[in-house]
Amino acid sequence: MQRRAHAALASVATTLLILSNLVFLCGNQVGKIYWNRTFLQGWPWIPVAVLAYFYCYAQVGIEYDRVKN
Repeated sequence: MQRRAHAALASVATTLLILSNLVFLCGNQVGKIYWNRTFLQGWPWIPVAVLAYFYCYAQVGIEYDRVKN
């Protein structure tokens, strides 16, 4: 259960990290485009797909770290 919660929080954090990097590197307008297209125009399927994608990769990263150590 702890591993799943960690992966779920990591997927949300990764999504917000992408948003903050877009705003910092490309400007506020690009961040607004990302937010509008991903979370407002694509609701509910695009955000669910993005978070599920990052959730799966967080699980892969956690498992890789567990096997490596």
